[in-house]
Amino acid sequence: MELLKRAHILLVPGIREGFGINVIEAASVGTPSIGYNIHGLRDSIIHGETGFLVNDMNSAVEAALELLSKKDFYQKMSQDCIKYAENFSWDKRIEEFWQKIYSYNKNNGT
Repeated sequence: MELLKRAHILLVPGIREGFGINVIEAASVGTPSIGYNIHGLRDSIIHGETGFLVNDMNSAVEAALELLSKKDFYQKMSQDCIKYAENFSWDKRIEEFWQKIYSYNKNNGT
């Protein structure tokens, strides 16, 4: 976590991602992320608020340069990252999971 906190940006170069928990971990210490516009990262990056979703490497470089060159914009995004990450907790996710299981079973008569 200390390395994530010291980083300016988390670059996520993968073209497949299940959820992007590394993005949430980075956000929790104020580090914005840049990653490809794919399913898992769409769930963990809010484009333009907690990082950037990009379609190619050139766009990733442009997004990184924008973040690094605009101090006020970076500071706002960093603060937004921390606020966003506060919405995630294992206890909350477990409760949501069990609610979905209960609802599914109830609706399917099991």
